Amino acid sequence: MKTKLTELLEVNQHTCVPDVALLEVKKATYISKKRAREEDTPTPDIYREEFEKLFTKELDFVGKIPLYVSRKSTLCRSRHLQTGVGSEPASSIEIDIPLEMLTLEAGQSFLCFEEGEKILCFSTSKAKKTLATKTDFLSTRDGTFKSSSKQFTQIYTMHVDMGSNDDEIRIVPVLYALLSNKNMKTYRRLFTILTKNLGGWKPTTVTLDFEASKLSKLFSQMLDCMDATTILISRFGGTFSRSD
Repeated sequence: MKTKLTELLEVNQHTCVPDVALLEVKKATYISKKRAREEDTPTPDIYREEFEKLFTKELDFVGKIPLYVSRKSTLCRSRHLQTGVGSEPASSIEIDIPLEMLTLEAGQSFLCFEEGEKILCFSTSKAKKTLATKTDFLSTRDGTFKSSSKQFTQIYTMHVDMGSNDDEIRIVPVLYALLSNKNMKTYRRLFTILTKNLGGWKPTTVTLDFEASKLSKLFSQMLDCMDATTILISRFGGTFSRSD
């Protein structure tokens, strides 16, 4: 529209159609960021609650709805700015866990040990006592690579059978270790540290999810760290003892 003083000279018709879908996505993004700052609800839950309802609208909305992975950094950044948390460490070497985050309700430390470049091991006092008294263990690494934080390669877990029977399986985790790689040298370091820090740990059998070919290599590493009677069993077939 153009005017000259009080005289109307020209009127242009506005024909632009608002992009309703894009506006709704921007609105959901704004609300999600606001909730991330003000709530302690996990960011994936916030995303799901704010964006999934857009899928029930018209087809045009579907192409405009962002995936969670594209909004994760934005939501986490909003939360970190509000809580004063710094940026995420780029590597395991940069990780410095505050003491208050390692302390359980009873005042015990959940960090079992922190070593080298870099192995972080977590366990409770009760779990460490269990490690010292039990003789049969199940350790696993498969399926944990995607669960591990980006600063580490895998989460290595140790489980103990606490009295399973025909009616109930009672296998519980007693130790979690974050490992920077999958090298045999690192596994040897892990088991050396375990025997050093967990006094009395002398397992007689350890069942692992390594294939037999890899298990034989690991076995030679572990024999130097464990009791001579230890037997390693592969869940894929294969058993190794001192006589091997």
